[in-house]
Parts: sequence; C-alpha cells; structure tokens
Amino acid sequence: GGGGGGGGGYGSAELNLIYFGSGGGSSGAFDGGGESIPTQKGGDGGGIIFILANNISVSGSILSNGDDGVNSTNTSYVGGDNAFGGSGSGGSILIVGNLLQGNGFLSSEGGGGGTSGTGGGGRIALHAPTINLTGLINNDGGIANYDYKSSAGTIYINATTSITSSGNITATGYNGTTARINITSPLMTLSGIYNATATVAPQGM
Repeated sequence: GGGGGGGGGYGSAELNLIYFGSGGGSSGAFDGGGESIPTQKGGDGGGIIFILANNISVSGSILSNGDDGVNSTNTSYVGGDNAFGGSGSGGSILIVGNLLQGNGFLSSEGGGGGTSGTGGGGRIALHAPTINLTGLINNDGGIANYDYKSSAGTIYINATTSITSSGNITATGYNGTTARINITSPLMTLSGIYNATATVAPQGM
C-alpha cells in the first residue's frame, strides 16, 4: 500500500482566472488477504475568496489553505500506519479595490504533515491603485516526513499608483522549485521581510 499524492497548484499569478485548490489523492493499503483497498481520503484543496470593493481594510485573517491528508490508524492493514492521504493545495485569494490597506493575515499555503504527498501553495493576488499593508502574507508549499515536499504558491501585488508595505511576505517552496513574489507599482516604499526561498528540505523533516 501507499500514501496519496499531494494536490498541485495551477493558474496564473495575476489570477486572471480563479481556481479552487486541488485535493490530495486517497491512500491505499493491503488487507490480510493481499487485496488493495483505500484507507484514507486526501485533504481538500483550498477554496476561492474574491473580494471586490471600493475601499478595503483587512484587519483579520483571510485563509484559503489546503487541508492535511488523513492517516490510517487501522493496524489490520498491512502498512496501514503509514497510509496517509495526500494533502490538498492552497486555493485562491483575489482582492480588487481602489484602496487596499490593513494589518491582517493572508494565507493560501499547501497542506502537509504525515508521510504522503503534500499540497502546493495556492495563489494570492492583490490589485488596487493604492495599497498600504502592514500585515503578513504567507503562501508556502506543504512539508511532511520523508521526501514529501511541495512548491510554494505565488504572491502578486499590483498597485497602479503606489504601494507601501512594512509587513513580512513569504512564499517558500521545499522541493527546490522556484518561488515567486511579484510586486509592481510606479512608486514603492518597502520594508519588512520578503522571502521567496526555493529550498530542498532535508529528508525526515
């Protein structure tokens, strides 16, 4: 038997088209007679969040994360202890307005945990003439035990007039795939930490 594959991320960074995150695959194991049977379902992919307004102030959390895969604890299955379902990928967060500001938290990261496939990060896109952010944005790929690690999602911020950002923005991939944070504006004032690291996490993490 074996664990399920993780959900992959897809769609453009700008979110010209908006997608749900993809679900992880179900796990499988063998019963005592050697028959292959499903054990646990994969984690769900993240959903779609679309906010369209004139003035937008974000002070809470906006989350579209992929779910972790579920582990089988039925020891009557051969290999059942390691038969995690795959984790879901992050979904999509699209915010469009004339003024976007706030100190909130945005996240569309992939699911992780266990010993099966992890989910890739989703898509976060912000569009407004003026953007003033002091909060956190996170779009990491999922990470699990053994060699199951996924790529980061994308973070795209487009301000046609100006952007001021003093928060921390992170899109970390754990399988060596290039991570992306795109910030475009004619006038930028940036502080904080911007981390688009593509790393290969050690085996066993």
